[in-house]
Amino acid sequence: MVFRPIVPLIYRPTMTESSGGKYGLGDSTLQIYLVPRPSGPLTWGFGPTFLLPTASDEILGTEKWGVGPALAAVWATERWTAGGRINQYWDFAGDDSRDDVNILTIQPVATYILKRGWYLVSGPAITANFNAPGTDQWTVPVGGGFGKVFRVGPQHLNISLQAYWHAVHPEPAGEGSMVVQLQSLFPRIRWQ
Repeated sequence: MVFRPIVPLIYRPTMTESSGGKYGLGDSTLQIYLVPRPSGPLTWGFGPTFLLPTASDEILGTEKWGVGPALAAVWATERWTAGGRINQYWDFAGDDSRDDVNILTIQPVATYILKRGWYLVSGPAITANFNAPGTDQWTVPVGGGFGKVFRVGPQHLNISLQAYWHAVHPEPAGEGSMVVQLQSLFPRIRWQ
């Protein structure tokens, strides 16, 4: 079983002014994958995913509780890792005055390992908000970046920087995004 919690820090610029915006916590997610024992370079898993209304400001989140299915697969060799994840959220509780949640996320990922812990990566989060008007449903980013795995004491960390141009996006959303990630890496626990 693999647990994947995500607690995002978000900066959302104002759409009507030339400067300013909101910075804070977004909605958190928890993905739980049941993973069969891999027999080769392919590992996959499936399970539930949960949307938690943890946003520090109403503009940064949905103010809804949600749940749905999740599926992930990873194929890894010595230098290449490729795969992705798909999850869907539907709300079941929360602020009734806010829009319902019906959001699909598809995230293909490709990583090429360089030397000394450095790597190249592309992992765009393609999203569809099925409750939005027809032409404003999809966001399709194109791009990538780089990262490094390193240690601080006994703890392994992963940091990456990625930039994306949004080939398809709702109006008046921006035409690009930047993703900065810092992850703590923990050894795999084998359950008997």
